[in-house]
Amino acid sequence: MTIAAVFRKGCLVAMAFAITSCLPTPSPNPANVPVSAFVLLDQGPYWTPAARGDFYTRDQGSRIMPLRWMHALKQPSGEPFMAQNLARYGYLQNSDTPGLPVGFAVAGPSGGEVIGMTCSACHTRQITVDNIAYRVDGGPAIVDFQSLLADLDSAVNTVLTNETAFSEFAQAVLTHPPTQEEKATLRQEMSDWFYPYHTLMTRALPPNPWGPARLDAVAMIFNRLTGLEIGPPPTHVIVENIQRADAPVRYPFLWNSPVQDKTQWPGFADNGNDILGLSRNLGEVYGVFAVYRPKKDRWHLLGFDYLSENSANFQGLNALEALVKKIGPPIWPFAIDAVLAKQGEAIYGWPKERGGCAECHEIRPGVTRFFEQKTWATPIQDVGTDTREYNILGWTAQTGVLSGAEIPFVISPLQPVDKSINILGVSVVGSILQKFVPLAAPQAQAIDLQPHT
Repeated sequence: MTIAAVFRKGCLVAMAFAITSCLPTPSPNPANVPVSAFVLLDQGPYWTPAARGDFYTRDQGSRIMPLRWMHALKQPSGEPFMAQNLARYGYLQNSDTPGLPVGFAVAGPSGGEVIGMTCSACHTRQITVDNIAYRVDGGPAIVDFQSLLADLDSAVNTVLTNETAFSEFAQAVLTHPPTQEEKATLRQEMSDWFYPYHTLMTRALPPNPWGPARLDAVAMIFNRLTGLEIGPPPTHVIVENIQRADAPVRYPFLWNSPVQDKTQWPGFADNGNDILGLSRNLGEVYGVFAVYRPKKDRWHLLGFDYLSENSANFQGLNALEALVKKIGPPIWPFAIDAVLAKQGEAIYGWPKERGGCAECHEIRPGVTRFFEQKTWATPIQDVGTDTREYNILGWTAQTGVLSGAEIPFVISPLQPVDKSINILGVSVVGSILQKFVPLAAPQAQAIDLQPHT
């Protein structure tokens, strides 16, 4: 069961380019191509250098760890964990942020910055043809996210279990010989960070790795939300809610996402206006290191406080959605064989039974969900591929502190054990209502909730 995504012809050409061009170069970062040398493709008049730079670095509220920690961590070889901008995992150089790859954003005050991920980390592609690298903004990234997650887990574990490694780490983080009290405080902060992260890694990551260009995003969103955020304090962890994320699929490209009437790989997210776009992106950031710790509070809208411990950057999420609307499909950079193109156009129009594309991939009107904001129809059908990702929508989990939470007329009160998709729905809609509906009591601003050592 999958989404037969709706493309226009330019997008079909772009995807053919993205698929066929990378076949001779399976490595995310071929050794014979300098990471700084790449060609930017024409992606329309609205995709300007300023828009690209914003897309590469805009904070959406993801909070991995303090930036000083990340820079102080080491690989088993002794090299810095962030060496070569994480190119060993396929992440791409960003000349505007030395030391950080495309899609890694920094937030927080000077000296207390926190590193997180933003959309472009997973949605910027670079492929190589004849030793020339081509950058495709909004394309599906060729990155090995599982290896990054697992290696980060190992790097922190080494610091916590090896006294020499910890002493070197503390010196690098604090920038001076630390006192015993400072070391004890730092060790406790790292242990508090490591327990939920390590629990997620050991229970969620599959023994057969996702591999480059694939991940099980829906499962990881459910796991982070239900497993790490809605349990009782102080840890907020519900270990039993974390399940194996073993249904990896390809990262999507972005240039059609604002106009499709359904999004997400299993097609569960209604789409077509800015509020629905914000909902989609808020659910995404809850799965990519955002801090979200709701709690019962009768003084807040609907009886729950969704925001006082919530790192989601609503302004950043709205800005990113506006940027995605500017990304056009990349224009084919090579000469086109007119004869083959004509043959392909004919095949495109064949009936589906003969292998044609138009029946599923032609542009046709979709659901209109807000006045005159038009969408493209996104058929959802079984095309004979793996159904495991779709079946994740049937997962259930303990609802923890959200037991009884509801969105009237939309989501019924959550039972002690409920569907993970309902827990996500309450979390997303409840957060947006509390942020924007004036019936809620005055809210604290979103905070980063990470130690500023």
